[in-house]
Amino acid sequence: SQQLQDILQVESPLERACLILHQLGQWVGAEEAKKIPDNLLAQLAGLLPRTIIFARKKFPKQTINRDKLMCIKHCILS
Repeated sequence: SQQLQDILQVESPLERACLILHQLGQWVGAEEAKKIPDNLLAQLAGLLPRTIIFARKKFPKQTINRDKLMCIKHCILS
């Protein structure tokens, strides 16, 4: 999808991780997104698995369905 292509163009690994988690939450729901292995998400987004793990820890449940800018700001500023 175009959204996924846009996410993959983001240079910052942490931003890209936050965005992919946010988008997956939109597509499949937060609970299902949690079930997707970190290694698989890392390969999809061109990241190291530890970046996905870090973003998951920094990514609060209550922001899953908010604007992606909130996701990025929270991940970067936290």
